[in-house]
Amino acid sequence: MAECTNCSAEVPEGVKFCPNCGAPTEAAAQAPPPG
Repeated sequence: MAECTNCSAEVPEGVKFCPNCGAPTEAAAQAPPPG
C-alpha cells in the first residue's frame, strides 16, 4: 500500500485518488499524458 502525500492515509497501489481525501496519488502523477 502507498501512503497519501496529503493526508497520510493508506492508498491501494494503482489508485489514482486517495479514498480518504481525494487528493491525486503517485499513480495519477505517473500516468502518461494523453495524445
